[in-house]
Amino acid sequence: MGYDAFVEKIMEAVREKVTEETDVSLTTVQKNNGVVLKGVMIKEKNINTAPTIYLEAYYQLYQEGKDFEEILQEFMKVYKEARQRGEFDVRLFTRFEKARHRILYKLVNYERNVDLLEQIPHVRFLDLAVVFYYLVEKQHLGSAIILIRNSHLEHWGVDCDEIYGWAKKNTPLQMPSEIMRMSELLQEALDVEVPLDEDAPMYILSNSQRNLGASCILYPDILKNFSGMIENDFYILPSSIHEVILLPVCAEENPVRLQEMVKEVNESQVELQEQLSDQVYFYDRKSERLRICC
Repeated sequence: MGYDAFVEKIMEAVREKVTEETDVSLTTVQKNNGVVLKGVMIKEKNINTAPTIYLEAYYQLYQEGKDFEEILQEFMKVYKEARQRGEFDVRLFTRFEKARHRILYKLVNYERNVDLLEQIPHVRFLDLAVVFYYLVEKQHLGSAIILIRNSHLEHWGVDCDEIYGWAKKNTPLQMPSEIMRMSELLQEALDVEVPLDEDAPMYILSNSQRNLGASCILYPDILKNFSGMIENDFYILPSSIHEVILLPVCAEENPVRLQEMVKEVNESQVELQEQLSDQVYFYDRKSERLRICC
């Protein structure tokens, strides 16, 4: 079964499982780095939220041989969990005096999102762009968010500078940063003892949710304090939009090779919509400045 046929079959099956007053429709959403996803939007009468469940992962399971009925059961489970989270009070978002306390920022690649950036407020940062979102709620390994668009600013009667100011206050408070040695992170993930990397220590910088945590490089003094801790300059390798790798400078490191490694990892291991950049960044402890390395 091809992808389009799979989508139609899912939609027909979902319609049979929901009430007649529930509208089931197909929607396309532009995501990070130009990725466009298809999703099923399920809108119940008299409820002001409509969960959108993307289908690419489910089709991947089908291609791998998973039974369609099992996939449908998983799809409906996700829908029911989203439904149980309840309605969203739209007044919290439509009124800026309420919304401003939950406006946060994240980082995306500038060149790969040129079309999207025409529709949303943003601030240029190196080869990246700082963009803004409204945090609906924190969830395990993710968050429910609303990407802030130019139309939202027009409705609120504010400009990009104002929401950037609020995001700079809110993001470090609501998504506090965490720095861990790579060996410690592997030990936590694998639940096995991992030798410390004393000769060439690598660190992971993200937020406490480990979601959209690459933006932690914007937090006040985070890079300055880290350079003071290691008493050295360091490279920043953009692992994904969720975290970056901090690598203290040593004589053996070749910045060109580091960039080749970042690009290779992006192409082979990181999904397109999760990628941040192929560049490597350098933090100079003396000048307290971050720049593109090469």
